[in-house]
Amino acid sequence: MNKKLIHPSKVYDIIKKHTLKKETEIISIKKSFMRTLANDVDAKIESPPFTKSLMDGYAYIKKNKENRYKIVDDFIIKAGDIYKKSLKENECIKIMTGAMTPSNANYVHRVEWTKKITTKNGDSFIEFTNDEQSSNIIKQGVNQKKGDTLLTKRILKPKDIAILLSSGYSNIEVFKQLRVGIISTGNELIVAGKEIKLGKIYDSNGIQILTQCLEAGLSAKFYGIVKDDLEATKKIFEHVLKENDILIVSGGVSMGDFDYIPEALKDLEYDIILHGLSIKPGKPSLFAKKNDKAVFGLPGNPVSSFVIFNILILPYINACYGLDYKENYFMATLTTAISKKESDRVEYLPAVVESNTDGITVKQILYNGSSMINALESANALIKIEIGIKNVDKGEKVYVRLI
Repeated sequence: MNKKLIHPSKVYDIIKKHTLKKETEIISIKKSFMRTLANDVDAKIESPPFTKSLMDGYAYIKKNKENRYKIVDDFIIKAGDIYKKSLKENECIKIMTGAMTPSNANYVHRVEWTKKITTKNGDSFIEFTNDEQSSNIIKQGVNQKKGDTLLTKRILKPKDIAILLSSGYSNIEVFKQLRVGIISTGNELIVAGKEIKLGKIYDSNGIQILTQCLEAGLSAKFYGIVKDDLEATKKIFEHVLKENDILIVSGGVSMGDFDYIPEALKDLEYDIILHGLSIKPGKPSLFAKKNDKAVFGLPGNPVSSFVIFNILILPYINACYGLDYKENYFMATLTTAISKKESDRVEYLPAVVESNTDGITVKQILYNGSSMINALESANALIKIEIGIKNVDKGEKVYVRLI
C-alpha cells in the first residue's frame, strides 16, 4: 500500500480521470426507472397545454363588482371537453376542475361560494356568497414553454418519469447500464443459511454491495465467495471482467500474507490508481483500471464496505455517466459528546439525525468498529469527523450525510 494515504476529498478528482466509455440506447419510459438520462431533455409542449379551471364552479368575465350572472347553457364543461362558444358580460357556465375554460372567461367562482336562483320565466342565475381573491384559472404555458429544459441529465426517479410523461415522452435516450460483478473473498466466509462453524462468519458484503449497486441504477450480479488463493483469485477476476464493466471485490486488499487482490491485479496488468485512503473505516480501499474495465477493492469489514461504496464507488459511477457528484453534507447539532483515541484519518460514525424544536440534531449510536454491521440498524446518517479532531463537545455543529 502507498505510504501516503489519500484524503477522501481528493478521491473524486482522481477517479473521474479514469471513467469508462458510455454508450446510449433508446428505451420505453415504462422501463426507465433508475436509468440515467444521456442528455438534458426539452419540453415537447406547453404546460399547461391550455387555459383551465382550478376549481369546480362557474366561469365568467369579471369586469366589475357584478355579483349575479346568468347561466347561459345547461352544458357542464368537463375535463376533456372543448367549449367553443364565447361568454357575454353577465353570463356564466358551470365548469369542472381541470376543464378548458371558455376563450374569453377570466374568472372561475368556486361552486361552494355560489347560490343558484331560478326566475319565474325559467332563467337561472348564480349569485356569489363570498368574494374570490384569485381567478382560479391557470393560463396556458404559465408553468413551462415548449422548448424549455424539462429535465437536466440525471438518474430517473418516479417524479422525473411523471414529468417526462406529462410532456408526451414515451421513449427516452439513456446511458446503457454499467454492468457490475461482485465477489467476496476469504477462507472464513460461508453463505448465509448454512450451519455456522467455529472460526467462520457469514458473508454479508456480497449481497449488501449487490443491493447498493441496484439502488444506484446499475446492472449487478454476485458471483459468490472466492478463497484466499492467488491463482483462484486471478481466474475469477478474468471471468467476471469478461462479463462486466466493473468488478467490486470485498476483502483481501490490505497488506496481510493472504491479501491477494493487489498482487492478482498486477499480474493481470491492471494499473492500480489508488490504494489507501485517509479514512476510517476503509483505509485499504483500492481502485484499478485497465482499458475499458475498472476494479474496486473494498475492505472485508461490512461497515467499511458500506461506507466506501458511498465515498468511492458512487462518485465514480456518476462520473462515468457524466453527472456531478454531490456529497450532500449538512450541519447538525451534536446531542452527545464524541471522544476518539486517534485522529489521523477522516472518520465516519453511524448516527441518528432528527428534526425537532431544537433544529436538526444528531447523536452517535453505539459503535464498536467496522465489523459491527448491526450498528447501522438504527442509523440513518454518518457523522464526519475531520483529521486532527479527537473531541467534539455536546452542542457543537458537525457535518452529517444521510444513508
